[in-house]
Amino acid sequence: MKTYLTKKNLKNLKSNRSKRFKDFLFQNISVKQTILKNTFWLLLAEGIHRGLMFFLTILIARYLGSEGFGRFSFIFAFVSLFAIISDAGLSTLTTREIAKNKKLVRKFISNIAILKVLLGSVTFGLVILIGHFIGETVESRWLVYLFGIYIVINSFNEFFIGVFRAFEMMQYETISKIIQGLALLTLGASVIILNYSVYWIVISYIIASLITLVITLILVNKKITTFWAKIDLGFWKNLLRMSWPFAGAGLLSLINFNFDQVLLGVYNYMIELGNYVASYKIINLLILIISFFLISLFPVFSRIRNKNKLIDIIKKVYWLLIPFGVIVVFLVTLFSRQITMLIFGSGYSLSPVFLRILVWSFFLILLRLPAATVLSARGFQNKVFLILIFSAISNITLNVIFIPLYGAFVAPITTIVSESMNLMLTNFTMLKHFKRRDI
Repeated sequence: MKTYLTKKNLKNLKSNRSKRFKDFLFQNISVKQTILKNTFWLLLAEGIHRGLMFFLTILIARYLGSEGFGRFSFIFAFVSLFAIISDAGLSTLTTREIAKNKKLVRKFISNIAILKVLLGSVTFGLVILIGHFIGETVESRWLVYLFGIYIVINSFNEFFIGVFRAFEMMQYETISKIIQGLALLTLGASVIILNYSVYWIVISYIIASLITLVITLILVNKKITTFWAKIDLGFWKNLLRMSWPFAGAGLLSLINFNFDQVLLGVYNYMIELGNYVASYKIINLLILIISFFLISLFPVFSRIRNKNKLIDIIKKVYWLLIPFGVIVVFLVTLFSRQITMLIFGSGYSLSPVFLRILVWSFFLILLRLPAATVLSARGFQNKVFLILIFSAISNITLNVIFIPLYGAFVAPITTIVSESMNLMLTNFTMLKHFKRRDI
């Protein structure tokens, strides 16, 4: 018996397919589907946002030249160290705690919003105080102040993005990040085309971050919950007690990534720093590809109670990441000169040397991040914090000793040494936690 599709049946079929497609992209149906959905949205968000930011970095680097870009990067790296005061680890804590109990969302947002206003004020005050001494010129000091405004505003964006991650609604994070990337690229490129001063480049960062904050607030109110400023000092105390390991880990991560750049700037290696940062931007892009994948798994790692099931997921993550890392190291090492010359131009002739060294730090980070993500998600952030303390101290010590003696090319080598220590300790801690050698 033959079956014929009527116009009505065909319409219903298309409607069902459309509904299944929408459900896949916008609903959390199963663990596997949720991971795939969130990975897709994070890939889209980071792919577009970081792509736009990377393109803007190229424009800024070519516009300022290696020495000017080195000075710009030095100030940005210095001010970024203060970002952790404004956030205080609250964004990551929010993701973890709300993922466990979504009924707490209004209480978290209402209290943390006003707490972050106070923390942001303290952060900006410190930036002004210390920036007055570190800025060699009036221009440098004003750049420090402007970047201080930016990091405070952006910390609010990171907090609300943490709320989206807790609800595993990364599609709204995607909207926020794409808007920020488009706004910043448009404003920044306009400043460069009009040949305005470097001040206006940083002002572009501030305006783009403000636009993003407004959009993000609207999305949180419409899609998750309405909220109001509410003071609960007892709750604040508990928040800060739980969040300090995340804050400390964030600070130590910033030190690991930025301290060598700050030190190179202090010793006035501005041309080398410009080349070093140009290479680091390429490595950071690769690290972010790994990071957004693991971010999508963070809520899953938090809620799964069956250790065997969790171990199976961890094994699959490593089997996926390791071959990717090997391929990246091989290609970057082989084509380092072509990559840097194509992206940043002939003015960055030292970048290939830095890139060939730094790509190995990427591989070490790739091996470490899954274990660190699992430990943080399972409530062992204190141990991650202790490991980062050791890694940061070794990084600072090596840089302080060897950069004055041997110059800028020591910086990527000290990064590899500290990341090696971090990798061994982090993975050993995870294996000890699960009491399994077969991960």
